[in-house]
Amino acid sequence: MSDLLTSATLSMGGTKSTEVSEKTSEHNRQLVLYNALRQMNRSRHSAKTNKKQARINAIKETLQDGDAAQLEEIDEMITSLERSQLAKYEHCSDKLYTAQTQVLQTVFVLRL
Repeated sequence: MSDLLTSATLSMGGTKSTEVSEKTSEHNRQLVLYNALRQMNRSRHSAKTNKKQARINAIKETLQDGDAAQLEEIDEMITSLERSQLAKYEHCSDKLYTAQTQVLQTVFVLRL
């Protein structure tokens, strides 16, 4: 481990490991802020579609005992474009959450 730290220090032009740690920590904080802002922006853009999906889910829950044709008609209220937007939003949100968690873990380790 000390060899790795020494080689990292030498490759950084003699920069001390605490300086590297501080720079990495600052960079990670900026990444967390960027990801949070990005997620807020995405959620704002897809709020209308999310509300529509929530309304449709609520209708389907109240009509669980309804016939299949009625439930299928309710499912068709969301277009394929809206479905793909919802799937993309969910995927991006999951990726952002994972990235934020990893950055926070890195910051925690660097502060030890």
